[in-house]
Amino acid sequence: EAEIYGPTGDVSLTYSRSLVTLDQKTSYSWKSGSPPRTVFIDRRPASLTLRNALLANVGPGRCLDGFGYGDAGKSIVEIVSEATSLQLRPKPEEVGGYLTHVLEADTKYGTYTLWIDTQHGYNPRRIEVFKSKGHLYHDTELGLDSAKPNDRASAELVIDNVEISKIGGSYIPTAARISRRTIYVDGQSEKEINMYKRENVDLDPNVDEFSKSFFAGIPDGTSVVDLGDRGSPGTKYEWIKGEVRFRAH
Repeated sequence: EAEIYGPTGDVSLTYSRSLVTLDQKTSYSWKSGSPPRTVFIDRRPASLTLRNALLANVGPGRCLDGFGYGDAGKSIVEIVSEATSLQLRPKPEEVGGYLTHVLEADTKYGTYTLWIDTQHGYNPRRIEVFKSKGHLYHDTELGLDSAKPNDRASAELVIDNVEISKIGGSYIPTAARISRRTIYVDGQSEKEINMYKRENVDLDPNVDEFSKSFFAGIPDGTSVVDLGDRGSPGTKYEWIKGEVRFRAH
């Protein structure tokens, strides 16, 4: 399986996802009416569960549902609950005009810091995650002597500018800035910043409406770039009949 990171250019992605079951049937549409010019995949993860692959498919929206990256499909709540060290800072801190309580956790998947707004559903107003030597990215330990040049050396995730709305009596995160940075063993790095906003939230969905394939709208011939193939730059793959195939020409 391959992780799908979503479209490039100015195409805007909207999606609907059911959290009722773990298989999370997913569908999507393109606001502009146009499919993506390019999709990005990453074949590097040694193991991807269906749950984690689908979380990757919806891109940064996963962060508003409490999931990060490289956490073997576990939620941030699950990761923090398994922390080897957990500490609450002695004084509240203000984030964007809101008073928050700051929780720090050392885990096998990295160090996690959450600024929690107890007045708005105990949702975080800011999250910082740092993965470095000795931490796990999925099931791979970072910083091993046997690491290859294009393996990850460290990874960072910062979620801030979080907007929380009251919907149906519940406080729901509806927007955030999501910043990711990865540094590789060979010193190269990647940085990605997404401004993400939900325009519609349905807390009582009809699950049958989510039965459409996530990939249905990507037409044959769409260029595919493998982020794990950094040693040989250039587009070498294309999307054909719902699969990533090597481009022969």
